[in-house]
Amino acid sequence: LLIAAQAISLGEKELGQHYAKLGTGTGKAYAFIRGHVSAMEGDRFLHPDIQTVRRMVMDGSLNDAIS
Repeated sequence: LLIAAQAISLGEKELGQHYAKLGTGTGKAYAFIRGHVSAMEGDRFLHPDIQTVRRMVMDGSLNDAIS
């Protein structure tokens, strides 16, 4: 999920904000993830980001965000 969000962010940066039309659930998931984890602009330690997304999945908050 983290890598998918990064791919969307990179596509928007390189090809324009509307380079791909996201499905309703995908768009909600992307917005929710980006609300908690910023896009990677350079090298950084990813453990905190991975743990944040993991918590979203495990506690059901990601599911709630797309429902």
